[in-house]
Amino acid sequence: MGFLKNLFGGGGDPATREAKQKMALDHGDPRKAFVWGVIAVSYDVDPAYTPEHAREAVGKWYGIQSASKLLAMTAQGLSANQHPAYNQYRLCFLARAAHGAGLLDEAGSWALAFRHAAPLQQAYADWRSYGQGYLAGHLAYREKQGDSAAQLAQYRANIEKKLLATQRDCWSSTPWDAPF
Repeated sequence: MGFLKNLFGGGGDPATREAKQKMALDHGDPRKAFVWGVIAVSYDVDPAYTPEHAREAVGKWYGIQSASKLLAMTAQGLSANQHPAYNQYRLCFLARAAHGAGLLDEAGSWALAFRHAAPLQQAYADWRSYGQGYLAGHLAYREKQGDSAAQLAQYRANIEKKLLATQRDCWSSTPWDAPF
């Protein structure tokens, strides 16, 4: 219930409030709520509803300028490491951000996100184990990027804090076994 209260409770600027209102509507579909649970380990608002950030993430971070490149890249699996939670998180994020960036329509974005969220139910038993998998994968990725031990410790602390909040707010109201 805390998740829905947080959504309707506003929070910050008008764009954030509008995004949270859209997310509250999305939460009525268990598959969309599940996808949000996947992305919520790192975000407070669905990137589909933050166009400026979505364009930066898709274009600058991933170098994607077209729907065809996005679909080709996501079809390959975008494997950063051996941690399905982190890899599938990135794919779900890209699917939703692609809508915010104008590369996919809403239905296409959700379909792609569903395709990449569903395997998590096979790889993990519940939200908590998914969160631990995401943490391990994120840290492995950052270590591979050359981050120092101090930076990794800070990432760990930040992610663990976010996971606790996500568990309280989003995951507590989102069943792990959403039907895909």
